[in-house]
Order: sequence, then structure tokens, then C-alpha cells
Amino acid sequence: MPESTAPMSAIGFDFGLKQIGVAYGQTLTNTAKGLSIVKAQDGIPQWPSIGLLLDRWKPSLVLVGLPLNMDGSESELSTRARKFARRLDCLLYTSPSPR
Repeated sequence: MPESTAPMSAIGFDFGLKQIGVAYGQTLTNTAKGLSIVKAQDGIPQWPSIGLLLDRWKPSLVLVGLPLNMDGSESELSTRARKFARRLDCLLYTSPSPR
């Protein structure tokens, strides 16, 4: 008998220095859609906007895209995206709402 898996949802962030794209997807219908663009200033996002998105959509998984150079190597933007991901992780685990 196949093992049943509960539906999952995910929010993905496409990190940029001036704006951060946000998309939502879920496994129930295997669909995804763009949600919004969060403004950023020199890579610093509007954290309250991100918190509101997380609270509204309550994803079971959060992803941050890793921008790479054409040859697959990491760049300064890769380092900034990793830093954003770490801060996002802290936001998720220090938020008063349960996840």
C-alpha cells in the first residue's frame, strides 16, 4: 500500500538588492503562483511585509533561491542571499505565531 503524504505548501523568495520576489506553491494541486514583490534597500527587505506574508500563507516550507554565476560559482549576491535566508530562519523561529 503506498504511503500517503499530507499536502505541503511552500513560499519561495527570489532575493535581490532592490526587490525580492515571493511565490507560493502547494502539492495538493501541484501549482505555484507569484504572490508579490517585497521592496528592499541594498538587500535589506521590509521585514514586516515578509512577516505578514508568512503569517497569511502559513507555509510548511520556506525556500530562498541561490543566485549563481553562469559558470555555477557563487557571487557576492549568493552570499547576500544566504544571509537573507539565515535572517529569515531567525524570523520563523522567533515569531509569536506557531508554524
